[in-house]
Amino acid sequence: MLRNRIFALTFLTFAAAAISTGIGTTSSGNIFTLLFSNLSPEQSEILTSIRLPRIATALFAGFLIGIAGATLQRAFANPLAEPTLLGTTAAASLGSVVAILFGASSTNPLVTLPFAFLLALVISLFTVRLAGRINLRSTNLIIVGVALAAFINGAIA
Repeated sequence: MLRNRIFALTFLTFAAAAISTGIGTTSSGNIFTLLFSNLSPEQSEILTSIRLPRIATALFAGFLIGIAGATLQRAFANPLAEPTLLGTTAAASLGSVVAILFGASSTNPLVTLPFAFLLALVISLFTVRLAGRINLRSTNLIIVGVALAAFINGAIA
């Protein structure tokens, strides 16, 4: 039963990705004509340089967000737990802002993502270490994480 649901969701995800490559100025189904190389050079360039990388990035990001949410739900034994509760999302936003403010992203746009990841990792480790040092329960850890997120969002604003 679960295997059938996973298969159906995977199929629908890839079907939506294939359809979304044709949305815009070109006709639908270009991903299939790309496989048989019947596209003009401009259409092929748009698909391979712009649309397919964006779709792959969106799928990968969604996959990682799902894993992060599932991990936190399991760790806190709470189906409503999410990465926002520990300040991870706010820290990643602050990392992006820092990269943009110091001009690192203007020289190389690929620098923004590692900045965001590193600051999110540092803040998450700080929150977990703080909880281990004070022996916080999971509910108190969530309160500390939300307060930390509010502080970071204030710094961004």
